[in-house]
Amino acid sequence: MLTNLPQPDFSKGLLPAVIQDIHTKKVLMLGYMNQEAYEKTLKDGRVCFFSRSKNRLWVKGESSGHFLDLVECHLDCDQDSLLFLVQAQGPTCHTGSSSCFLPESADNAAWLDHLKHVIRERKDADPSHSYTASLFSKGRAKVAQKVGEEAVELVIEAMKNQDDLFKEEAADLLFHYLVLLEDRGIGLEAIVEILQKKTPEMIGFVVRYLMVAAIVLLIPNYLKGISVDGFSTALLVALIMGFLNTFIKPVLNIISLPISILSLGLFSLVINVTLVYLVAAYVPGFQVQGFIAPLVFSFVISIANSILGFFTK
Repeated sequence: MLTNLPQPDFSKGLLPAVIQDIHTKKVLMLGYMNQEAYEKTLKDGRVCFFSRSKNRLWVKGESSGHFLDLVECHLDCDQDSLLFLVQAQGPTCHTGSSSCFLPESADNAAWLDHLKHVIRERKDADPSHSYTASLFSKGRAKVAQKVGEEAVELVIEAMKNQDDLFKEEAADLLFHYLVLLEDRGIGLEAIVEILQKKTPEMIGFVVRYLMVAAIVLLIPNYLKGISVDGFSTALLVALIMGFLNTFIKPVLNIISLPISILSLGLFSLVINVTLVYLVAAYVPGFQVQGFIAPLVFSFVISIANSILGFFTK
């Protein structure tokens, strides 16, 4: 039974009561309460409404068994609207849906907040009985290493056509990433804030690489020795080439600078061709032949990235 709660102002009549899932934060339904229904809800720990159609108290789930177990209760600033956070014992809506407002396919990403709290609670648990606690006990380096391992496994599965395994690896990576955030003392909401600030940049990034992918798809029409099987392959090639051109090629060019000078720049050309062949080796549906074709391809993609990067900032 919840105690020491503010008293709603029932002098205004029936008060609206919003029901929200404690874990997913999904709004489940809206009902109405009088003082008797409110007090019964707090006493029994199960949501009770005043039914306007039945003209009596109505415990949600009294017929179906799909009760709404009370976890938290909040009152708005005017004391005339109620918010109940509950644990739903089955579907809430009479249609069989979990919510009277949202379809079953509605975004359930808010559940990650619940998972974050579970991870936090298990941080100090017995490592012999909790996998999560065992990760924390091994130290930050081990947690970070695990995130790296899961990321590699996800990339490997991304190259295959087995969606179930890919989703499993994505879930593993996300879980261990949340563990690492907790170990660093950084809340998920801090990451969300950064993403919200970067939304315009992210839109520009998406537009940029969609356009580069379109160029990749067009290149085989004008350049023999290059083959691209579909837009999804083109997009993957565009993303990998963008990563290589941004992070890998500059390092290789610096390391090989003396050789490039002695070879009058020819070695730098070899690096460009090698990177294209490397992409072809790992991306199904992308094929290259010869030396000139991948060299021209590399230059075109680099120029396209630079120009589109400028206009999509």
